[in-house]
Amino acid sequence: MADRSDMAVLLFDFFGTLVTYEDDRTVLRYDRTHELLLSWGCTLTHDEFVTVWDEASTEVETASGDDHIETTMTDAALAFAACVGLDLDEARCDGLVEVFLDEWAMPVRAVAGAAEMLARLGGRHRLGVVSNTHDLHMVGRLLDRLGMASSFEHVLLSVQHGWRKPHPSIYAAALDHFGVDPAEAVFVGDSYEADHLGPTDAGIRAFLIDPAGRHPVPSQRRLDSVLDLEARLGS
Repeated sequence: MADRSDMAVLLFDFFGTLVTYEDDRTVLRYDRTHELLLSWGCTLTHDEFVTVWDEASTEVETASGDDHIETTMTDAALAFAACVGLDLDEARCDGLVEVFLDEWAMPVRAVAGAAEMLARLGGRHRLGVVSNTHDLHMVGRLLDRLGMASSFEHVLLSVQHGWRKPHPSIYAAALDHFGVDPAEAVFVGDSYEADHLGPTDAGIRAFLIDPAGRHPVPSQRRLDSVLDLEARLGS
């Protein structure tokens, strides 16, 4: 059944909603990153480097706790360097982050049909992205690479805003940009807390991508895929 409404703004999560990605960073290969570290005197094997990087990154992310303060890839790189006794100046740190993210993003793929759906929805609604991310540039680059960038009027990133979803201020900032009330917006994503509870608490109608039915979401607000949204909104 179509969920017909006068929703003016559609807000999309990015990772896991519009694109597929590997959420376990330890299973990927970072050969260029490892080679760069070796050139700076790091003696870890590839797998050792990945393990230490993951542990350092997790510690940084966990430290923000329930405040939902966003951390950066620079924070992660510096935490890794401290663990292995590597001296990183600003230029090296920036270079390390750029190479690491380039390798991490290689397997990211658009959900098949998502770009075409966004183009259609963009003719009837104003579209935005609200994404948690540790890097200021990666989401924009991926939107360009995957042919989605032109569909979005606004891209709001947690690393730019300062707080991660589900902090209430990030939803308020998105609404402020579009100049709409919560009742005039829809949020779509795949994280129960960040993309359903957070927007719902902010008064935004939320659809959760939850094909396995793992979360207590009304059936009319559950999607198998982001591609189901178009039918729910109606024509």
